[in-house]
Amino acid sequence: MAMAADWSSLPSNFVRAVADVFLATTDLDYYMTLRSVCHGWRAATADPHGTDPRFHPRRWIMLEETRPDVDQDSRLFLNLDTGRFLRKRLSVLRSYTYLATASGLLVLEEPDMCRLCVLNPFTGTLFRFRVPPVHPFDRSVVVAGSSPMVLFSFYNFHHLAWADQNCVFFPPLVKPTPALRGFTAVVAFQGRVYAAHSSGSVALVELSRRHNKPQITVIVPSSNWQATPTLLVDNAGELLLLRIPVYSRMEVFRVDLVRKTLVPVNSIGNRALFLGLRCSLSVDADRLPAVDANFIYYGEGLMCEAGVCAHRLGDDRSFIERWEDERIIPHTGDMWKPIDPRASRPKSLAHVLVSYCMGKR
Repeated sequence: MAMAADWSSLPSNFVRAVADVFLATTDLDYYMTLRSVCHGWRAATADPHGTDPRFHPRRWIMLEETRPDVDQDSRLFLNLDTGRFLRKRLSVLRSYTYLATASGLLVLEEPDMCRLCVLNPFTGTLFRFRVPPVHPFDRSVVVAGSSPMVLFSFYNFHHLAWADQNCVFFPPLVKPTPALRGFTAVVAFQGRVYAAHSSGSVALVELSRRHNKPQITVIVPSSNWQATPTLLVDNAGELLLLRIPVYSRMEVFRVDLVRKTLVPVNSIGNRALFLGLRCSLSVDADRLPAVDANFIYYGEGLMCEAGVCAHRLGDDRSFIERWEDERIIPHTGDMWKPIDPRASRPKSLAHVLVSYCMGKR
């Protein structure tokens, strides 16, 4: 009879090679499972606890759920690139108030101590900032850097607060941050924070400890557009800016940070974009059959009166011509009608992702 394989005796260099593949493909949960096999495998791989960016969950989001049959400690995660859903038990959330998801990390508040914390849901590492929140997190929360980790919080894009693990925290926000006026979106991209202005400019937002104020450096100069909402999205390693005029077609540009210019984009290939006031997402449509490639999905407040609408990138038809046939509609008997997000029927994946981007719970 054949002997069972002794997996614990695998050479350390082989175990490390497999672990490195998991980290490179954002499969941090597989990495943690590998480390749990035995002491030898844990010893052969790096401890994921700490601020090392390799162990930060990239391209993962935590979806909101209201199903009564789901364990209260259970949370549903989605990998935007692999299309893999993962359910994790996070009993630690019982002791905290969930505020937002930032770069795959969960921003929490300690009810008793009134402190901000950032939780890595895959490694269990909890980063405490030892500072109280100063305003509601109703828009964008961004985490950047690793040593120290910096938490940026934007409120109506006229206010900015931040904190880092060295306990540096600037005064509570009672006045707008003048340099942020006109900015309509922020995004963490390749470890740095960028903001888009309604005029078409793109700026780098950094923490200046020397001057005790945010350092906002314009990278791409203004395009002199008429003021209109602009959004930023990390599209699998390239930074995109989307211009959303009210009565004309949506425009997409690649932000060239080297040449400091905007390059028009007519196709995003197998990707799909989901837009919202809180954040915007890029997903691999080949891995999510319910999503169409080269489409942009958006909801109420962004060229859409109700429900969820979609725009095929590169379609030059006017906004009025596109309106009816691009609304996401289910077939219900002999009638076609827009999906009502408040209806009791199960939500589509497009609804779930648009709701996430809009910050709805």
